[in-house]
Amino acid sequence: MGYRDAAVLRDDELTVLAALIREVMRADGSTHPDEGAFLRDVAAEIDGLDDAWTRASEELVERDAVLEAAKQIKRSFAREEMYAAVEHVARAGSVTASEESLLSWLKAEWRISLVAQEEE
Repeated sequence: MGYRDAAVLRDDELTVLAALIREVMRADGSTHPDEGAFLRDVAAEIDGLDDAWTRASEELVERDAVLEAAKQIKRSFAREEMYAAVEHVARAGSVTASEESLLSWLKAEWRISLVAQEEE
C-alpha cells in the first residue's frame, strides 16, 4: 500500500489531499527543493490531482477549513492513501516540528495504524 494506490480517490478526497499537501508544504514557512520534486512525483501518480489543486485553492483556503474537511473523510482506505501521499511530500528533506505536528494530527484523527505505515 502507498500513495500510488490513491488514484481511486473520489473528487472530494482529492480536494482535501491537495489542501493537506499545500498545508504541509507551508508548515515550515519555506519549501524545501526536494518537496517540489516529491510533489511532482505524487501528482504524476494520482489522476485528478491537478483539478483538485484548483478546487482546494477556492474551497479550502484557511487551515481550519482544511482540517475540518479532513475530519469528513470517512473511508479508511482513502485516509491511509492520503496520509501516505502527504507524508511522502513532508519527508522530502527534513521534517520540521510544524510538519510533524500536522502528520501527527492526521494520524490521530484518522486513526492511521503504525502497521499500515510499516507495510509501505
